[in-house]
Amino acid sequence: MAVILKYRLIVFSILVIGCNSSTTPADKPAPPLKTQHNVSEDVIQSEIKKFQTRSKSLVGTSYPFLKLLSKEAGIPGSVFEQRVVILNFSFANCKPCILELEGISLLYNKLKDNKNVLFLSITPDDDSTVNAFVKQHDLPYMPVSVERDIGNKLNFESGYPTNLILKRGTIKRVCSGGFPTKQQSTNFFMGSFLATIEDLLDSM
Repeated sequence: MAVILKYRLIVFSILVIGCNSSTTPADKPAPPLKTQHNVSEDVIQSEIKKFQTRSKSLVGTSYPFLKLLSKEAGIPGSVFEQRVVILNFSFANCKPCILELEGISLLYNKLKDNKNVLFLSITPDDDSTVNAFVKQHDLPYMPVSVERDIGNKLNFESGYPTNLILKRGTIKRVCSGGFPTKQQSTNFFMGSFLATIEDLLDSM
């Protein structure tokens, strides 16, 4: 189990995986970056396929942790049932998460006034770390701090960063792993990811 977890962490650190949607085709994985870890390409590709398959299987299913999410975020469960919900999972010492900040912030600012959208950033960091991180990166939103095991449950043990789109409690998109550059990440969130959200809003 420890070996598999190590491989998965390596995979998450070097490329984007599992970005699937019910309304848009799967995004092509970014090319793997060089890594000092002695992991074969076959192992990496095998892990990628596993996560892609699982991500595809989640799309179109009911998000099973709405009650837990409602409790942790302090938001009535009915709110999640009525809106398009964007769930962002990240933490302060996660480099791929940091590369997403510009794109996530632009996405948040574009959608924050839409009453049919709920954006939540979930982190295993404690409150003091969250406050320092928000100040350091001038974030327009405040992440919700949860216990790590709860965060892992809420994102299906998919690692960090992970981003989900829900509509009325149904999973519409799952993206895990991040991108190797900030520009690629920003282009993704303000392009394909935003397009999925707008399509879902049009059908509200």
